[in-house]
This record gives sequence, C-alpha cells and structure tokens, in this order.
Amino acid sequence: MRALLLPILVPLALCAENTADDAKSSDGWDISVQANVMTGLNAYSDNWEGGEAGSINWTLKFDGSAKRQLTPALHSANTIRLAFGETHIQDKDTDKWLAPTKSTDEIDLESILSLTRGWFVDPYLGVRFESQFWDPPADSTETDQYFNPILLTESFGATKDLIDADPTKLQMRIGGACRQSIERMIDTTTVTNDVGVEFITTFETTTRKDWITFASRLKVFQALVSSETDDIEDHNEWRYPDIDWENTLSINVTKYIMAGFTHQVLYDKQIESEGGPRWRLTASLGITLAHRNK
Repeated sequence: MRALLLPILVPLALCAENTADDAKSSDGWDISVQANVMTGLNAYSDNWEGGEAGSINWTLKFDGSAKRQLTPALHSANTIRLAFGETHIQDKDTDKWLAPTKSTDEIDLESILSLTRGWFVDPYLGVRFESQFWDPPADSTETDQYFNPILLTESFGATKDLIDADPTKLQMRIGGACRQSIERMIDTTTVTNDVGVEFITTFETTTRKDWITFASRLKVFQALVSSETDDIEDHNEWRYPDIDWENTLSINVTKYIMAGFTHQVLYDKQIESEGGPRWRLTASLGITLAHRNK
C-alpha cells in the first residue's frame, strides 16, 4: 500500500509546500452537524382483544462534516456518521418486556484530501473506517464484542464535481483501494486483505429554506486481488463486486421536528451466496438539532 501511495503522496506534499507560502486560505472550516432522535411506541390495555403486543423502538443518529480549503492546492473533507437503535417488544402472554434487540448500528468515518489545481479531475487520497458499536453474541457461550467487525479502506484516484451549484451537488470519484476486514472471535482474529477498484458517487439536493433534502450515495468495490483462497469452488465469492446504494429523504416538518425515509440496498456475494441483495427500508419521525457555521 505504501508503494502505491507514494507516487501520489509526494506530489501532493510538494504542491502544498510550494503554495503555502504564496497564499493562505481565507476561509475557515465549513462545519455541519445534525443530531436526531426517533422513537415509536405501541401500547395496549390488559383487556385488548387480538394478538398484538406492545413495542418501543428508538434510534439515535449523528451526522457531521468538516470541510476546508487548506491551501489553494489542498482541500480537506471529513465526514462522520453514527447511529444506534433498539427495539423492545412485550410478550403478549405474560405482558413482560423481552430483552431489547438491536435494530440500527453504524460507525462510518471518512477523510478525503484532494489536490485542487484546476485540472479536469482532482487527485485524492482517502481513508475510511467502518464498524459498529456492539456485536452481540450468537449464543450464551460467547461474549459481547465492541467495535467488531472493522473495515478499513485506503483509497486514491481522481474525483470530479459534475454539479457544484447550491443547492444541488453531484460528485463522482474512482480509483484504487485497499481494504482490511478485521473480525474478532472468542479465541481468534480473522484479517482479510483486498486490493481493487472503487467507484463512489454522491448526490444531494435541497429545496428552498432546507425544507426537503434528498441524498443518494452509490459505492461499488471490485476486488482484483484478495487473501481469500479460491482453490475451492465455494471460496471465490470475493471476485464479485460489493455494492452499497443508499437513498435518504429528509423533511423538516418544523425547526425541530423531522420525518425521514431511508432505503438501502446491499450486495455482497460472500454474504448472499444463496440469495439476492439485502435491502432496508425505514421511516421515522423525531426531534432533530442541526447547526452549520456557514
């Protein structure tokens, strides 16, 4: 990975050194944060007829970004996405509340450093950390795991802003990527290394006064080399592309009340060896707090 990054890292450093003395960025950090708490409740009286059971679900989400033109030649973009939620269900026979089950769990951190020289495309370096807060045990013989599994991605390539006019933005980037998948078990740790090509496109548009926001992100990773063995016919799933497509519609009902709709499609042949893509659809209503310094 170091040998692959050096041809790009050295020119980036040289350009930064040459331009730092010429001019300094007049803009500070463009920081945007949004925190949401969504919840739902179903409750029934003791004499309610039917087989329904009470339930409570809640989700906490935090999205943040920090961007800045460090120098006329270097731009830094950092994003953070955190989410965790649980569902509590009441036993319809005993009226006791069962142990909660996890419904949402996400940690996604990414940092991108781009070389902005006015070329047709901007070279970039990126690093990404993906995990989850809590990995519950499959049975009573296992123990809880935290921040497990972990997926690290180091990428480099070219990025292009196809549309960059508020309130609509469309960005595409393509390049090489190295991934390390780390999964901890009770008495062992499995590490899988992949090297391949990554394609990411992001789209976002907002109506006037930020009333409605639609965001879409498509990520495709095609492994070319993997530490996974393919000597056996059943162990060549890594050769298929991994796809993550997420669409989110946010509606600000009031300043502090938000309705959200999210549809996500995931495809990983190593997981869906006998089935099609996984998908997730969520609709929520809750309290939101947002801030942007620009």
